[in-house]
Amino acid sequence: ALGRYRPAQGRLEDGRAILEEVVREHPENLSALAALIACLSEADDSEAMQRVIESLPPIGKDDPWLLLLQR
Repeated sequence: ALGRYRPAQGRLEDGRAILEEVVREHPENLSALAALIACLSEADDSEAMQRVIESLPPIGKDDPWLLLLQR
């Protein structure tokens, strides 16, 4: 949750670092991936955002809504 709140506080780099760590430790965590994509979008890092999007598994019926918006 902290990784999602930091960008909202204007602390994009802090949020990004937290979310990247969560994704490294739990690559199956689609909510963390969605939050990381949103953070990268806010940071205007389209290259990193595209790399994360390309690493996503196929769309599933249980995907978080934020991930569906980012795809």
